[in-house]
Amino acid sequence: MGRKSNISSKETFSLLSQEYEKSNNLINAVGQANELVQKLTVVSITVAKEEEIDGNMKLVATIMGQDLKKILKKSNNSFYDQVKILTEKRVDKQSLLDYYLLIYDDKAQRVEGINVVEKVEFNNGVFRMIFTDAIKPYISGLKNNYTKLSLVDALSLDLYSFRLYELLKSEYDIKEWEAKNKYHNYVPNSKYLVRYDLIDLQLKLGLIDANRDDRIKKELKNVTPDFNKIRVYLKENERKEIEREPNPRKRKYIQKYRDWNGFKNKLLIPSQKELEEKSSSIVFDFDKARTGRGGLVTEITFEISNKQKAAEEQEIVVNNESSVVVEPTPISEAEKYMIFFKVQTLLGTELFKPDEILLLMEDANYDYNRIENAYKILQMQKNEVPKPVGFMRDAIRQGWELPNAATKQKPKTTFMEFPQEKTDFEELEKLLLDN
Repeated sequence: MGRKSNISSKETFSLLSQEYEKSNNLINAVGQANELVQKLTVVSITVAKEEEIDGNMKLVATIMGQDLKKILKKSNNSFYDQVKILTEKRVDKQSLLDYYLLIYDDKAQRVEGINVVEKVEFNNGVFRMIFTDAIKPYISGLKNNYTKLSLVDALSLDLYSFRLYELLKSEYDIKEWEAKNKYHNYVPNSKYLVRYDLIDLQLKLGLIDANRDDRIKKELKNVTPDFNKIRVYLKENERKEIEREPNPRKRKYIQKYRDWNGFKNKLLIPSQKELEEKSSSIVFDFDKARTGRGGLVTEITFEISNKQKAAEEQEIVVNNESSVVVEPTPISEAEKYMIFFKVQTLLGTELFKPDEILLLMEDANYDYNRIENAYKILQMQKNEVPKPVGFMRDAIRQGWELPNAATKQKPKTTFMEFPQEKTDFEELEKLLLDN
């Protein structure tokens, strides 16, 4: 076949800084797929393009296998081996070709069951995914009711953190839009509450294998599923599994994290921490919203915040002069990539290597404005600066200001335009991930 990839190896990092789009109905769909299937799908959504196949326009993603290994951080096997595993038909695990979703449209009172992938190919080191016509309206040409999501954010998260990121980012954006345009009650630094039935949330996260109970499958095909009925069916399945298998370690329940404490401690809290550390956009808090008979938790409420706004709220006035102490916020991989390319564009010279740019970023605590300020001071120097990186690092760390630049003891340079250095992207990836 030998088709050319949509992205080259040198564009891998540019791809990682991109966003992908999903219909909100698709984000809230019910279905199961493992982490690799879901992440491979969002990468494919990001690069997918229209292509004519046998007289029909199809949505196709074409990517080099070596690029997918870098993006998905799969370095142990060849990507060919990964594709073989993903496309195998197995009773206990959904393959890429079996990726099936139930999509609910509350406004139209409609439910639709669709397959995501029509065909997968891997030949001459090139991976191609052809999306079904049914999924196309939910990922391409979107005009309204959709959410933009960060690809690096999504790929840096574990499976359930990734799904919570998509769900809660969608809810945050919807409520933000409603506050500004529908209810006209927008307040900066808003926090939004969203409530889920616990069964509904677990279905969206793929924690319940509905295919193993025909009653649950039937109920989910209703426009408004009765989650209390599903709760009863799950309890019956749990009792049957206990009777079937006396050894607790060998039991195969159709529902993961069946009790609230397990769900909270093994999924919610780790996901909460991971989003705080890795997500560049949202963070959340949560609480059980209502308990049923016998203290059974049946609902959960999330408080969703914009991460940048939440960080701003941590500023504390410490004296009458309004001096502030700002709690440092962890920087995500997405932000590191974007800042790196912005700084590299600013400097535009072979005098600054990737590892030196990273040192400047660290000295500036990833504040682009501080790096730009130091570079302007460097440009003001009349004599050549023998060590421009060291000069800029001093300017950043010592807080030099432009009006006082002439009083600094450092010599000046007249260099302005040099050909931009070709970046070693594999080395850049290693450097970014190590910092």
